[in-house]
Amino acid sequence: GLNGGADDYLVKPFEPGELIARVRVLARRRNPKRSLVLSAGNLSLDLEGRNASVGTEALDLRRREALILEALVQRTGRVVTRDVLIEAVYGFDDLIESNTLEAQISRLRRKLRDAGADVEITSLRGIGYILKKAEPAL
Repeated sequence: GLNGGADDYLVKPFEPGELIARVRVLARRRNPKRSLVLSAGNLSLDLEGRNASVGTEALDLRRREALILEALVQRTGRVVTRDVLIEAVYGFDDLIESNTLEAQISRLRRKLRDAGADVEITSLRGIGYILKKAEPAL
């Protein structure tokens, strides 16, 4: 098992206390290879500070715009439903108007375009949104 890439293993029969102790050890480990910066094309998003940039140009994002962007960048190239975005951005007690999310995505699109991002947010009517490589301008 260890040669196959496992961090640890137990041979049956084992004591439940030993299993719990080994799980605790694994939970305490930190993964130093985990990056706190996500990227898609020339867009970078620092998850720790919620700072975004296109190339070397910083984007001035509102808190909820950064949360929307984070949800989209984490799923680059895949459809993100409106419900998933609302869950990622708004709290349980937040009352939002029907077009609030659309307005924030519109501002986010404009900011990405103005900064020269090579990715864009595309609407899939009735389904959700997708962050993908921008189509070349004609």
